[in-house]
Amino acid sequence: MRNPGVFKVAGKWEHFESAARGTTYIRAEQWTNEAGDLVSYNFWYRGPGLTNLEVYARFCSFQEVEEHRCVPGPQKAHDERAYSLALTVRKIEPQGKDFKVSVRIENNGSEPVMIGLNGKLPDGSPELWVLSVEQKEQSEWGYVGVVCAEHSAADWITLKPGENIESWAMAVDFPEPDHRWAKCQRKIAHLHGQIRTSISYYPGVCEIENPDKYRDRYTAISEPAEIPSSQH
Repeated sequence: MRNPGVFKVAGKWEHFESAARGTTYIRAEQWTNEAGDLVSYNFWYRGPGLTNLEVYARFCSFQEVEEHRCVPGPQKAHDERAYSLALTVRKIEPQGKDFKVSVRIENNGSEPVMIGLNGKLPDGSPELWVLSVEQKEQSEWGYVGVVCAEHSAADWITLKPGENIESWAMAVDFPEPDHRWAKCQRKIAHLHGQIRTSISYYPGVCEIENPDKYRDRYTAISEPAEIPSSQH
């Protein structure tokens, strides 16, 4: 990057408490030079004593920044067939009382769509922001994961027609209902029966940057899948 740090946008440290009662601190920064190139950083402090620092960095040239800049204009017509994702639960693996839910997402529409990312999972898979794991309780589907989405996605990827991506999220057994952590509350406690996954996605940059003006968000939902019977 030429002349890094000519312009700097520095965030401040924010923190949230995980479902395991641990505290995570997160901070975002951006550096831009006179040519318009951009470097963005996301910092995470995790773990006991906050000694584990993770850094996620991305460089974008001026041409890339311009390509993904929101150009104001008429809102695109909502079209579920053109902007469509097929979300499939591939497997459900027991992890103690919890379950690792692996999914595959394919763009089965005719237009590209944008999905949020938040760095990588422990095995290197992309962490989709937010891949929701849900369970049916009293005729309603409710969240059974442990991610409290207090901040927006750290990055975005474009999934073109025919392309696919694989990832996973955890379904976690809680000891009690109406559990609160950070700014979130989860009504469901124990895992049982069927679960499904869902994720929100967008047709373009403007819908992400200006949600109040461009009120157009799509949601992909998988077919329900049974939790392995020996675990519940």
